[in-house]
Amino acid sequence: MSRVSIRTLAGSILTIFIASVLTACGGAATPQAVQSLRSNDATASQDASPQPTAGPAPTPMIERRLPTQPPVKLPVTSVAQPATQATPGDKARAPVATEHTKAPSADPAAAAMPAPAPLVPFAAFAFTQAPPGRDAAGNTVYYYANNTIDGYLDTAWRVPGNGIGERVIVFFDQAVRLSEVWIVPGYAKVDPVSGENRFWQNRRVRKVRLTFGGGRWVEARLAEQPEFQPVRFEPVLTSYVEVMVLETTTPGAQNGRDFTPISEIAPIGQACAPGQCGRVGDTISELINDVGNWDSGIEVEAIDETYTYARLWRIPFNGDPPEMGIYKRERGGWTWVTGGTNFDVGFLDVLKRLGVPKSVWP
Repeated sequence: MSRVSIRTLAGSILTIFIASVLTACGGAATPQAVQSLRSNDATASQDASPQPTAGPAPTPMIERRLPTQPPVKLPVTSVAQPATQATPGDKARAPVATEHTKAPSADPAAAAMPAPAPLVPFAAFAFTQAPPGRDAAGNTVYYYANNTIDGYLDTAWRVPGNGIGERVIVFFDQAVRLSEVWIVPGYAKVDPVSGENRFWQNRRVRKVRLTFGGGRWVEARLAEQPEFQPVRFEPVLTSYVEVMVLETTTPGAQNGRDFTPISEIAPIGQACAPGQCGRVGDTISELINDVGNWDSGIEVEAIDETYTYARLWRIPFNGDPPEMGIYKRERGGWTWVTGGTNFDVGFLDVLKRLGVPKSVWP
């Protein structure tokens, strides 16, 4: 069975499950103000090009012990609110309207799309994680990035220390149109044997930066509550969302553990069927289909004005360094032009000599 058919089947099953739990969900999280996405600048460009931290990243664990809590009731979104509406007292700033950073809501095809809903990610990945631990029953507990998209509150991605600058990247296997990301900013677990509350023992995440394709990003503050908290923004076309930790609390006062965890990351939006998200959406999906595989995630970061050149990062899940690639559409498909894992000062000269448009330069 092909990758596409497997993902389609898995997505259909999970969609049925999500629909059932949404019916029962009341959306207890306190809404955050709608955030305006900032366009690409020097800081955003650096954040949009992940580099590995010291040491190899482990392969994400797919098969794991069954969590002790039932699946999470995923959040109900406020789809009826306009994308530019803001909570009183907060300001929404419009992004710079360039070719590849303006909100895709201007695309005429968007009107035919279904309402935003929880999406099914392809995988989640992090360059670092805490070593395994043990719960009060003696079971080994792992802190893989995929724990943030498994639908359970009592599993988490976790890193040692304050976690500042650490990130989880959530990948999709096609273009998506995101308008919200809901985050549980800590380890929302109560040990079933000891009764210890892991949320208050570990650090809690107070502030995050979300980065998307095209170098667009938004920052948001989160409350110290073990529940889904929404970050809303003007819709953006992307193949991934990167959640970077910017600020955390101190460890808990009692039995404090100097670790920074995130239990869940729930992207909200629409998967882009062919033609629904315009040429940018179709191009993102084509690149993932031509370049992607089961062993890596694809960050499509830039597409030129003629939809002929693109820049992306391949993030292997086996711990190999991420690889940037410049691709060109030729003979109905996308072929590699140049790229690699390390770049010197002459790399831009190479791009110029190859005729790569500056709109896709890093």
